[in-house]
Amino acid sequence: MCFLRNLHKTSAGKAKTSTNGWTCYKESWSCAQASWGLAPPPVAVWLEQHSRVEIIHNDQGNKITPSCVAFTENQRFVGDAAKNQAAANSQNTVFDAKRLIGWKFSDLVVQDDGLLWPFKVTADVNDKPIITVKYKGQEKQLCAEEVSSMVLTKMREIAEAYLESPVKNVVVTVPAYFSDSQRKATIDAGAIAGINVIRVMNEPTAATVAYGLDKRADCVGERNILVFDLGGGTFDLSILTIKDNVFQVKATAGNTHFGGEDFDNTLAKRILSFLVVATIEDPKVQQLLHDFFNGKELCKSINPDEAVAYGAAVQAALLSEDVKNVPNLVLQDVTPLSLGRK
Repeated sequence: MCFLRNLHKTSAGKAKTSTNGWTCYKESWSCAQASWGLAPPPVAVWLEQHSRVEIIHNDQGNKITPSCVAFTENQRFVGDAAKNQAAANSQNTVFDAKRLIGWKFSDLVVQDDGLLWPFKVTADVNDKPIITVKYKGQEKQLCAEEVSSMVLTKMREIAEAYLESPVKNVVVTVPAYFSDSQRKATIDAGAIAGINVIRVMNEPTAATVAYGLDKRADCVGERNILVFDLGGGTFDLSILTIKDNVFQVKATAGNTHFGGEDFDNTLAKRILSFLVVATIEDPKVQQLLHDFFNGKELCKSINPDEAVAYGAAVQAALLSEDVKNVPNLVLQDVTPLSLGRK
């Protein structure tokens, strides 16, 4: 998710309020990126004055904020604080909201995931998944969008603390193989959080922007790019071309239930004493890619945990009318799933 921020600078060197009515007394920042999910990318900001992306640390000094929300007798925790108390309060610590959003309770994937969650998930009258927790001595029922909105609010607070100014407009990044209902539910989560989602961007496309800007000097003529995005809970594979600052997605495929957490769960069922979190940073995964492409070297100049955040921050800057010092790029994406009408 990318928070959009438009600012101008006064002659005194301080930022003044733009037409959006937001005030910031720092350098001319334009946008900040964040996301939510099983393994969300960090919050990032486009620095207009320096024409570059800056990755923001949260209030605990970490780049990654866990997508966890915990409820206790006294208060609600989000992020690191929620994760830190999860072992002692597992039934009221909600995670994996990304795996509920946009699904029906009767869907097989929800039924399978529900066997692994310590918190209670039931269905409402419309077959929508409902999470039940105990908060301040009472049972509280929440949909996945509401839980996700709490994580998005935390991300916005991280950006606002860095910018010293309110933010409203965002670019949200999601797995490329998210369905239309999942994308709409993600936008709804932003609305609940009071955030205006101006674009939903595929994560591999955002990562390609980071790669394209990092390798601009080497991109002569048309260049084919394969983005292998194996994360904590999803897997996306996209093929793109870059030519004359035009980023065009040729094809994409993926699985919304294939990632490090799924590897963990499979191994846990077989060997309860041995758990491994596998991601794109796993040496074995990198070796498999290296061998499949006949010894081609993988691009490792970009931090894989930050690539999506980087690309989304650039996209938000491009969508801002007041931002000038941003690379001139054109993004042409594809619709990953078939479209139909009843």
